[in-house]
Amino acid sequence: MRIVLAHGGDLSVPSGGHERIVAFASGLADHGHEVAVVAPTPGASLPERLDGVDVRPVDVPTNGVRTQPRRGIAVTRAARRLANQWEARLQVEHSTLGGVTSVLGGEGYVLDMHDVAFASPFYRDRPLGTVLSRGIRWVEGRGLRSAGDVVVVSERMASFVAETWDVSPEAITVVPNGYFETDVAGAEPETHDGTRVVFVGTLHPKLDVQAVVNCAGLPEVDDLLVVGDGPMRAELARAKRERGVDSLSLPGRVSTRRTWSLVAGADVAINPQRQSPTQAVSSPVKLCYYRALGVPMVLSDGPDLARTFADEGVAFLVGPDEDFAARLAALLSDETALQAARSRIRSTPSGPTWADRAETLCRLYE
Repeated sequence: MRIVLAHGGDLSVPSGGHERIVAFASGLADHGHEVAVVAPTPGASLPERLDGVDVRPVDVPTNGVRTQPRRGIAVTRAARRLANQWEARLQVEHSTLGGVTSVLGGEGYVLDMHDVAFASPFYRDRPLGTVLSRGIRWVEGRGLRSAGDVVVVSERMASFVAETWDVSPEAITVVPNGYFETDVAGAEPETHDGTRVVFVGTLHPKLDVQAVVNCAGLPEVDDLLVVGDGPMRAELARAKRERGVDSLSLPGRVSTRRTWSLVAGADVAINPQRQSPTQAVSSPVKLCYYRALGVPMVLSDGPDLARTFADEGVAFLVGPDEDFAARLAALLSDETALQAARSRIRSTPSGPTWADRAETLCRLYE
């Protein structure tokens, strides 16, 4: 089968969403399909996993909200043109790009919905955020209703989509996120002195900056590493200076091997997030790696993955009215609970990989 994936972002920039697209494109190709990805011209080298995929760059800017309409139109037109030439199925990444595809006359495509955009602080917290969010919600709904099949990242997202936009549950397939086994296999735990806590991921507006700084200020924490980059990094750096929290380290993006070595050597991994519909329906890729690397977790409640790992006894949840730093302090002060979680996480299966997730997507096409 020939399949064309359309995406509006720079795939050379590491993120959980981009890892999902790379995993799907390479996974479909590994199963014998002819796959092309239409996306903006990358600013750096693309992942090697895309070597077996026909990548078609579109020369459009990728920074900022204002460039999104132009970017979406350019990518959609190029992807639809290629799909028509190939007589291929079109898969659109993100609900907002699906909306653009619908406005330009597309229908019957597979829509891979990573998150709920209209409820995201990325739009909601901007000037005229309420008006912008309403417009984004209309765009998302149009994209969903024009799709032939909808793929979402969690059961909670499936329910939210069905209820919010009146999409038939039969049209929705849940394919959560996963992890690359080869990345985990090559991670040698990086040793350290004292107690190290780590966060990995894009520093987007969903991140609870105050909770991160409070965690770094705990007497039980000697080193809190925030590995990644994004719009909230400047706010984290400012809070570090104002609070004088020397234990908070912001190395930015580092290599994949070093990232997972840092996680593998950590005492606890965290994911403090601001509560919102977007956060609740998400499927954070970082949690899959935390678990696969055998590290106990303290996580904001909401995502299906977080609740699954809590049920397994390898993660500890923090509700919207609870103090994230206090929960982390309690765990670090309870050596028995920490060792029990570490033992469970390292003696049980680490969960589905990206190869498993790509196989689920292949079954949808077949």
